[in-house]
Amino acid sequence: YFQNTDDKQGVAVEVANAVLVSKRFQVLSSYKKELNDIFRAKFEEVDFLTESPTVVSKVNQWVSEKTKGKIDTAISSIPRNTLLYIMNAVYFKGDWEAKFDELKTKQLPFYNFGKTEKPVDTMKGKSEYNYTESEELKSTVLELPYKGKEFSMVIILPHEREGLNDLLAVLTADKLENAVSQLASRTVQVTLPKFKLESSFSLVEPIKSLGAPSIFQGNANFTGISDNVELMVSDVTHKAVVEVNEEGAEAASFTSVSFTARAGVFRKHIPFKVDHPFLFFIRSKKSGLILFLGTVNEL
Repeated sequence: YFQNTDDKQGVAVEVANAVLVSKRFQVLSSYKKELNDIFRAKFEEVDFLTESPTVVSKVNQWVSEKTKGKIDTAISSIPRNTLLYIMNAVYFKGDWEAKFDELKTKQLPFYNFGKTEKPVDTMKGKSEYNYTESEELKSTVLELPYKGKEFSMVIILPHEREGLNDLLAVLTADKLENAVSQLASRTVQVTLPKFKLESSFSLVEPIKSLGAPSIFQGNANFTGISDNVELMVSDVTHKAVVEVNEEGAEAASFTSVSFTARAGVFRKHIPFKVDHPFLFFIRSKKSGLILFLGTVNEL
């Protein structure tokens, strides 16, 4: 789809992959070839057993470089019995097609968790945006394009202040696609808080719930990687940072996988006031690929 774009047009995207493999572990040449041909992944042999602190430093340096410093400490340690460590980093920086005027930014209330009012820096602007009302999701949906209009941020704002959990409970890929397909150009008065989110968590349980628990178990099948050592996934970690302001958005994420041996009627100007918890995602309009997705519950 894409690996790198420069920021000459107001948008920069970088997707990078790398694999660290133990010097004590033999990887199939066919797997190395696929890593290079399909994922353009950097491949390097390291000694997890005796040089674990050095490997941690190497990982953090790579992540910091690929995310332009947005994530400078991805991990603090790595198990010494690791045989294979797969890394993925995504960086995005985009200027709004219609930037918000900093002079119009002021403190307005945001209802944390839909209940507690807190004054936060809030941007205001009016422009032509894709907008729709989704009765299926009981939400309003707004698309904020970045320069060049290849990428955009979509905000799904529940009708009710405390409606985010209800939205997440019914949200599916089909319903999301249906809501996006209904977007139509309207003149919209947008009120949107500036925000910066940081998250770090394990993806083990979500992956299990998606129907792939066996990769973490002794019966995992990774014979496409190595034919002389039986592997299983020991951990999958993810870290992300997203920042949104008057100029646009900057976002970065890091995901690692470590392997061990087995053991209605529109008004003229539509108001879109984001003053309570919402869902957002940054996507490629061309491919439909979602680069970043998150929720804002508290500011």
